[in-house]
Amino acid sequence: MDREVFAARFREAAVYSRDFATQFLEEELPATLRFRLRLNYSYDGNPLHTDEIFFPEDSSLERSRQVRDCGADDVIATLWRDGRVPEWVNLNVVGVTAAATIIEILACGRFTANENLLYHIHAGRPPFQVGGPTLPNDWVEGLRFSIFHHARCSSRTELEAMRPHARKVWSLDLEGAIATDETLQALPDLPDVTILEMTDSALRGPGLLALARFPKLWILRVAGVADDLNVSDGPPLKRLEELTISGLPSRPWGLNGWLDRLSALDTLSLTASGDLYFGGALPTRLGNLTLTAPKLAGDGRLPKRVTSISLHLAEQKADALEAMLAPVRGVNSLSLRGTPVDESFVAKLMSRWKLRYLDVVDTSVSEGFLRQLKAQQPALKFYPRVD
Repeated sequence: MDREVFAARFREAAVYSRDFATQFLEEELPATLRFRLRLNYSYDGNPLHTDEIFFPEDSSLERSRQVRDCGADDVIATLWRDGRVPEWVNLNVVGVTAAATIIEILACGRFTANENLLYHIHAGRPPFQVGGPTLPNDWVEGLRFSIFHHARCSSRTELEAMRPHARKVWSLDLEGAIATDETLQALPDLPDVTILEMTDSALRGPGLLALARFPKLWILRVAGVADDLNVSDGPPLKRLEELTISGLPSRPWGLNGWLDRLSALDTLSLTASGDLYFGGALPTRLGNLTLTAPKLAGDGRLPKRVTSISLHLAEQKADALEAMLAPVRGVNSLSLRGTPVDESFVAKLMSRWKLRYLDVVDTSVSEGFLRQLKAQQPALKFYPRVD
């Protein structure tokens, strides 16, 4: 694609994105535009077309940080690559400061110079598509709402713009350099916030005490933590139902000290790039439990009753895992994707649990075993599928 054509289409789509959003939002949207660029926002596991190319380095955290705050020229320089462009590029307004409207750009990871492979031709400016700002769950057509209902902040300037609208915030995403304990401690009271996400975070733990000022907090998701993370002094959160933390250290980090004060917890998801440490007992009951790591460390005990378990443990020994799962009851959904188990391991679990769903992709479970399951339990949904 010609660079000037691509640039003209992008600038047109960006202006239209701002103009389109004005019909929904309470806030005035400045004419100056800044962009939050998300690269490789597509599933690219399928074989590439001969006219497609993929840049895996675009998925790195460092690359993400480089394009978190861009001008229009930066976006064009990033997305136009020697005549190749992403096959689709989606734009929508996600924030506003006193000086600029912030537009998020989600870009396909597959680049091409073949215009026949571009999406959104019907919109007249392929590969660009403009969407509206994220709607509140209870939105009524024709009513305006605040862009801060779903507040997304990656800079101090964005945080300060949000502060006067604190009572309007339903979800808050803190990203990058401001996803810290100090930011949590400095936040205003957020009486209606139900979802808090910290992305590319450096959470250490003391800032969690600020969450006690968010009485409706329902979901907490943290991606990335500091090396010295310790959550043992986390506050009581009576409404918190989901806790998700990734990037965990391979050492004690105070989980059990906090879990005792999360009386409504139903979904727990923990991820580590090294061994995942947890000690002591998890809650007696959980609806959903996900553990992702090479293997588990510590003397942790699983809940006695769990509705759905997902264990992605590429180096976990089957005998240790079997012993850990032995006391667990009530499971109807099980994922062992990527965990080195075989059909005898799975058969033992199925003799105790009445499963409705089973995922054994990338395990040692044979096709023959799955065919037998299909014949014996036709109502069971499982992956991988077999003929």
